[in-house]
Amino acid sequence: MLDPLANEPKTITLVDGTPVSLRYFSPSDAEDLLKFYRGLPDEDRMFLKDDVTNRDIFHIFTEKIHSGRSVAILAFHDKKIVGEATLHLNLFGWTRHVGELRAVILREYSGKGLTRALIREQVGVAITKNLDKIVFRILENQKDSRKALEEVGFEAEAVLRRQAMDLQGNMHNVVIMSNYVSELWRQFEDMITDSEFEVIP
Repeated sequence: MLDPLANEPKTITLVDGTPVSLRYFSPSDAEDLLKFYRGLPDEDRMFLKDDVTNRDIFHIFTEKIHSGRSVAILAFHDKKIVGEATLHLNLFGWTRHVGELRAVILREYSGKGLTRALIREQVGVAITKNLDKIVFRILENQKDSRKALEEVGFEAEAVLRRQAMDLQGNMHNVVIMSNYVSELWRQFEDMITDSEFEVIP
């Protein structure tokens, strides 16, 4: 698991042999992360909950990281951001024990274990934050995303009808995937011996 104090990168090998480094977001990553979002194909950008390609909205996103309301982990290949996962925290109120997880990776890195690696790191973060539960919201037509989440232990808990409007103004149902942090971590521990990725010593 990444050390939030030292913030030393951890290098993993994806199933196709690609080495990828994971580390926490730092302020110096802001422009590269904005470039990453803006480089997503239009059909992938429509699945973003917030239009972080807009600099003003992106600034709000990074401010949440700086204030401790969100934790972002980035994935790099050849010094280029190829994926990110963000855990959004509720510091007060009824849902302070629940974190909301979001993740996006470049298409050419999908199906290689990168999403799983990012989610595993964020489950580790959830443990350090004393969270009890993690939720992940996806659009109902994101079949591949739903399958990937189910493979690491998330379960569909609810469907919110016409809850999302994409960047083109189209309405979508939202599926809330969730599970308890302890159960997710147990699932990841069980996967270690037959994992899609390995840590490079």
